[in-house]
Amino acid sequence: MMTDEAVWRPPDPVACPACHRTTGLAIVYGMPDGELMEAAENGQVALGGCVIFADQPDYRCSACGHALCVDE
Repeated sequence: MMTDEAVWRPPDPVACPACHRTTGLAIVYGMPDGELMEAAENGQVALGGCVIFADQPDYRCSACGHALCVDE
């Protein structure tokens, strides 16, 4: 049965250019809701804070902490 409600799914891991591990997590900016807070606690995304600026990183490596932009 299909519903109209959107289901949030975490993005696929990204390979880190610094340590080459595939532990890159999408950084989500803005005020997180309960579902997003739970995803962050489970290591599915990284929270980037409520203030949004231009040119902020898109991904953070959970192994070494390196942050990167998509076009890096």
